[in-house]
Amino acid sequence: MVQLQGMKIQLDEGSIRIAFIFTLVTILVVASIFLFSAKKVYTYVSEQSFDPPSAHDDDIDTEVVENKQAYEDLRPTLLPVCSCESSYEGNATSIPQQFEQDGITVRTGRINSDDIGMCQINTYYHLEDSQKMGIDIYTAEGNVEYANHLYDTQGVTPWNWSSHCWGSEV
Repeated sequence: MVQLQGMKIQLDEGSIRIAFIFTLVTILVVASIFLFSAKKVYTYVSEQSFDPPSAHDDDIDTEVVENKQAYEDLRPTLLPVCSCESSYEGNATSIPQQFEQDGITVRTGRINSDDIGMCQINTYYHLEDSQKMGIDIYTAEGNVEYANHLYDTQGVTPWNWSSHCWGSEV
């Protein structure tokens, strides 16, 4: 017998089993929804093209990049990484982009809107530190400068999420 605020509730063994089974089924449904969502994200990501260019290939037309200097300042190892992260096509063979196709709006991540710019710097984790360093990650130059800093201090770890795209090139 269970007593709640003066009310007596009699639970028999069958009622307890039903409550346990209901709880278990609820947990399984929630877990299934989570796994289904994760599978959708993985499927979307795995369908991307995986043919990255060599860093700074001469055949890449840097005139199509919004900011040629920022592109040239990018560490060679980061070229396929940032190409996967920010190109309009979402693959390592494309040119990293600082802005959306309107040329004005800073490019944000397709999966995580906290990721911005040419190298998809995550503002949640890095905005405050970049500002302390006097780097504006909302500009092409600042985004690349901070990406180079991250690479120099952490390697490609901050971009591990997209390693399925660039992993064989880095």
